[in-house]
Amino acid sequence: MLRSILKIGEIQKVQGAEFPIEQAKLTVRQDGREKGYGVKIIFDLDDRTLDFEHFEYGGKEAAKKKAEEFLLIGNPRGNPPQLRLTTDDINYLLNPGRGHKWGIGAILKYIEENGLSSDNEIKELYQYLEEVKRVFFANNEDLTPSFSANIAKKKIKMKQIALYTVSIKKRGATIDLAKEPGYRKLLHHVLYKVSEKALEDRIGYGVCHVCGNKGNVLINPDYPKGTFLGIYVTDKIGFLSNVEKTESSLLRTHVICSDCREKLILGMNYIDQNLSFNVGDLGIWIIPTIPGRVVTPKPIDARKIIDACKKAFEMVRSRKGFKENFEEIKEIEKKLDIHFKALGLRSYILNIVFGRAQQSRFIFHGLIQDTPVTRFIEIGEASEEIAEKMDRLLPSERGWSLGFDDICNIFPLIRSWNEQERRYITVWKPLIELFDAMISGTYYPREHIVKRAMLYARMHRFGNYGGYNIREVNEKNREEEMCRGLLLYNSLLRLLAKLGVIWVEMPKGSLELEGVDEDIVAFCNEQGYFDWQAGLFLLGVLIGKIGLKQYKDSGRKTILNKINFNGMSLEKIKWLAIAVLESLKNYKLLDEPNEVIYTQAKRLIDKNLDSLKNSLDNVFYVISGYSYVSLKYGGWRK
Repeated sequence: MLRSILKIGEIQKVQGAEFPIEQAKLTVRQDGREKGYGVKIIFDLDDRTLDFEHFEYGGKEAAKKKAEEFLLIGNPRGNPPQLRLTTDDINYLLNPGRGHKWGIGAILKYIEENGLSSDNEIKELYQYLEEVKRVFFANNEDLTPSFSANIAKKKIKMKQIALYTVSIKKRGATIDLAKEPGYRKLLHHVLYKVSEKALEDRIGYGVCHVCGNKGNVLINPDYPKGTFLGIYVTDKIGFLSNVEKTESSLLRTHVICSDCREKLILGMNYIDQNLSFNVGDLGIWIIPTIPGRVVTPKPIDARKIIDACKKAFEMVRSRKGFKENFEEIKEIEKKLDIHFKALGLRSYILNIVFGRAQQSRFIFHGLIQDTPVTRFIEIGEASEEIAEKMDRLLPSERGWSLGFDDICNIFPLIRSWNEQERRYITVWKPLIELFDAMISGTYYPREHIVKRAMLYARMHRFGNYGGYNIREVNEKNREEEMCRGLLLYNSLLRLLAKLGVIWVEMPKGSLELEGVDEDIVAFCNEQGYFDWQAGLFLLGVLIGKIGLKQYKDSGRKTILNKINFNGMSLEKIKWLAIAVLESLKNYKLLDEPNEVIYTQAKRLIDKNLDSLKNSLDNVFYVISGYSYVSLKYGGWRK
């Protein structure tokens, strides 16, 4: 995996893309257009006054160009010095009270400690900043309040400003320091070089674990805080070879040369900006494997591989992503297939890192290695096929989708409040295990899906959302969410069976339910129901019809009180069947169509009593039938 990151970094270096530019933020105006605002903080060294110049930019392209123009690379994660002259926080530039987080002072100190003034262009930058400090911050005064007041006089809202940058005025000319060559050199040193002070106890002689060359290596690479390279930690004794913190142990654990460190960080920055995704709050990083040397194949081939990996993951992430990328990914796949065969390889593969980037550390959740990109295409096609059938069987104005985003939204995960971090912490392991099974094609227990489905149903049914990641909805919309979720779980089981992840013996033929609505029969057949599952589903259909009648009469569906969402044994199912028949009679719903449904449900259940041993399965299929009717006739569909 490190070699793949390294090669991406090499491509970036060849193409001169050395800085991880962040897009300047945009604000949506009342007219619907996106606008962004930036401010040049002008230290007038001639008049010894503080002035400013503001500018606007419209749209994402313009925002990107402004960020590139002023080298907006984001604030450093964690608590290192704020070595930036362009930022989104004015305090970092005008408040010396921030200590090492005051950019001007931090840069001056960094240049001094690392002896960078030997470079004439960095020396010129140093002299500019030293004069600014001497003229404007001799008393360490915080200039933020007065500067903010001046901006307010121009009717500019501080919260709309996404970019602040330092400029000076000297001999009548305005100089934007972020555009100076000395600043570019400084940033390159900050991002990719190990400081002279840190080098004192980090250099050893050994073999670089990435390129394999012998020579001076960094015993502690000290990768940027809060990035996925942080999974290679060497400051924790439990990570070290022989569990001892000696130089020989460090040299055996993870050491790299300075050149590889620079390329790894370049590659990491590119992946972080272009191949990182979120599914819910779960961070995902896609790391393509780039075969061959950088120049053979040409960099454009590597770009195609990277682009294919990105688009392939978008296909499994959401249905929208599938539709936007399917045709293009198929075309790319053909070209890459030829390319890889020429290299003697079967397919192009990638690694997937799951985690959460924090300010000062990276929380590692999981890793899936050596996944063919074609697997993503396979998952995307299977998901789309099932979603299209659901659209036909049960049209919904919200549509049906079975991407990773959708699965995450219905998959209950334990979460708890972390007082120290002041945020909720989610236990992602169960969901990652499911994604791992889907991607790698390994076995996943079917009962785990049914268990999550019924937990999801109980949460919406009773409004108990505490301790889980599921979004709380108001009481009016809970039933719709429950019903949609249960039918999505049916589709998920179908998808997993199609992918070979769960083992399900398919019925030998289609169900024949004489007299039952064709739409209901078609739904049961599409889900691959056996007789016993169809019987329970039909019982749920009748419960749904009774519920609709009750809701029309009284605004409540008391029939649901007869269902135990924690599970129903065979005896409870028998009792429920009797209760349903009584309710059909009481609400005058026992007409010919419903009588046929009841007869068929009873026949299928009585014929398969030995199959009704799992109480959770039993209630799952009953609630699925209820959900089908509730969504079809419940008034949520135009």
